[in-house]
Amino acid sequence: MRRLSFGVLFIALATLVLELMLTRVFDIVLIPNLAYFVVTAAVFAFGMAGIYATLKPLPAGRDVHGFLAARCVGFALFTALLVPLINWLPLDYNAAGRAPLKTISAFAVLYVALVIPFYLAGSALIAAFSAYSAQIQKLYCWDLVGAGLGSMLVIPFIAPIGPGGLMLCAAGL
Repeated sequence: MRRLSFGVLFIALATLVLELMLTRVFDIVLIPNLAYFVVTAAVFAFGMAGIYATLKPLPAGRDVHGFLAARCVGFALFTALLVPLINWLPLDYNAAGRAPLKTISAFAVLYVALVIPFYLAGSALIAAFSAYSAQIQKLYCWDLVGAGLGSMLVIPFIAPIGPGGLMLCAAGL
């Protein structure tokens, strides 16, 4: 139970670090209003994970540790790939008039790329909470502690490590 509790803490921490760093990146790189793009993608992805878990729940009695590990590894991989993808995509509002299809396509790819890691994190948390529902108070406490730490740890580390570095740290968590 201790490993699961720390796993919930770390996935919640990593998710908040990722979300905060993406809002920071989009505030600087693109325009400040794009921070809402990240928040809505995260909420949408967590909602999709919940809907999928409701429609196709894990079988009762199944050992969820392999499922959790696969979701967390997927979260790490897709989070690590976000940095090069954001740098590669032609995200330029000024080009929207000249090349609307290219601009819309770039933002569609970005949106899907943002949804995937948050979906995987939400799916992992839902599976942990569902499989260990008798200990939901303890697990939810660890979830809240992780989210709080993720929000606080960004502040001292954003200057020395930078947003891209913190996103890679989130992938490592």
